[in-house]
Amino acid sequence: MKKLILVVSLLSLVVEGIVLGTLADTIAIADKIGVLGLALTPLLAIGIAIIVHWWRAREGDRTPRQLALGVVVCVLASAALVPGFVRAYSSAGAGGVPSPQRSRPSGEQSKLATPTLTPLVPSGMPVASSKACPMPDPTDPQLPPIDVKVVFWCKGDVVKANGEPDQSNFQIKMRPRLVNNTSSSISISIGNPSPLRLLVTGKQVDRRWSPPPLTKEGGDRPIVIECNGSDFWAIPPNLPHDAVATPAGIYSGFVSSWDGVDLKPGHNYFKPLRHNEDGSAVREGNLVFQVPLDENGSVIIYGLAILDRGTKGEILGLARFGVAEEWGPAVQPTSF
Repeated sequence: MKKLILVVSLLSLVVEGIVLGTLADTIAIADKIGVLGLALTPLLAIGIAIIVHWWRAREGDRTPRQLALGVVVCVLASAALVPGFVRAYSSAGAGGVPSPQRSRPSGEQSKLATPTLTPLVPSGMPVASSKACPMPDPTDPQLPPIDVKVVFWCKGDVVKANGEPDQSNFQIKMRPRLVNNTSSSISISIGNPSPLRLLVTGKQVDRRWSPPPLTKEGGDRPIVIECNGSDFWAIPPNLPHDAVATPAGIYSGFVSSWDGVDLKPGHNYFKPLRHNEDGSAVREGNLVFQVPLDENGSVIIYGLAILDRGTKGEILGLARFGVAEEWGPAVQPTSF
């Protein structure tokens, strides 16, 4: 009978060890007691078994052989914990707590593999200076010194001081955007001589050009410049506030509202649309050009250019008329 009880006890401890070893593989057990707890559990079981067998041996209920056999049984039961302990430890993080697992998506998404993110430069790997990015190819397209874009524009008639229509001129009103891509400040003041010019082709533009009074007194004039292999007349803009009321109840034309002086490196000049309390557009950042018509009542506009004041007509930037990326749509004159 004693041998049967001993065998049953041995099997019970082994089964218990296997069950505990299996449970130790679960994240819940590892998360509750930690890797250190998993390591101390078998040691605690062995210690308790030794104390119990030693105490009963003192009372004469156990022989030294049974004491040794009990220790062996505890060791075997503890050995059954090893596989689960190893698996739980391998899934644990550095702090002894298993790393969180991603829940698998259901349905069609379960067929998709989870992407693996790979760092561009592995941790600890030095980047040799000899393998750095190459120098820019000087033959590659470069940014222009000044990016020029006409964001809004419109065409308007000119009215003489007596209120009669001026059939020999019309006006172009525009709101440009300028971006300085150079390392130096660029003058964008429209004082004489203005770096901002409207490029046109036509007959005797310099003689036909008849600006309003303030612009005429300023002394600036149309000049001829070469652009992309052709010659163009480069007309300066009207000076600010250069329009008068006429007997017809309307003004003689549009007015420039420009306050640009110097454009710093990397900066831009542009006035976003704003409105007054009555809903009318705030007049700012606009240029107005007086354009003479030939005897056929026509003129060809090529674009808006900005010139370098320090050189003889070097073009720093150009927005070509009719190119959508450079010259925006025509809008209502009162909208900007």
